[in-house]
Amino acid sequence: EVLKADRNLYEQMRSLKTSGGGGFAKCIKTGIDNRGHPMIKAVGAVAGDAECYDTFQPFFDQLLAHCHGEEVLSMQHGFCPARSVSALEPVDVVSCHLRISRNLKDMPFVPHMQRADRTEVEQRIVSTLMGHGAYYP
Repeated sequence: EVLKADRNLYEQMRSLKTSGGGGFAKCIKTGIDNRGHPMIKAVGAVAGDAECYDTFQPFFDQLLAHCHGEEVLSMQHGFCPARSVSALEPVDVVSCHLRISRNLKDMPFVPHMQRADRTEVEQRIVSTLMGHGAYYP
């Protein structure tokens, strides 16, 4: 809906790339491929890396304002301090399932990852978690 409302926005964004090679086409691909259902609204855009938010800021700003209102554009993103799993004793944990929802610094986001990037992310996470119990890939 954002691109339909501002037809010039696509022309402004389409030739831009992040330093990691992330292009606008990949950011909007999910919305183009899956138009959704008229009764279920989905965003239909993803950032390929952190730099996308700056490179394609006019688009992401309009998208955020459309979904959450203009006031979100003036809000500061909260800082999430590092948390430690070492507070748990292994005898207290019967089962644990982790869902990682943050991205690692200096790594592309999932839409722009190559196989080598995914392997590096897994290795970094596994090496961090290995001191806190067993890891089953």
